[in-house]
Amino acid sequence: MNIFSMLFGIDIFFIPVLFYIIVFAIIILVLKWLGAWMFGIDKVIKNQEAIIEELRKKNN
Repeated sequence: MNIFSMLFGIDIFFIPVLFYIIVFAIIILVLKWLGAWMFGIDKVIKNQEAIIEELRKKNN
């Protein structure tokens, strides 16, 4: 008996590890998106991408 199975009534070994990885990745992506939106970083990134595209056009 580990603490997890005592608290939640299920054994951790019966739950696929892949499920935990997917949920963790989704949480990280949502937090990144929320953080970027809150601080306006997404606009900065879009501006940087536009600047890079303009520089590429000028170099070609």
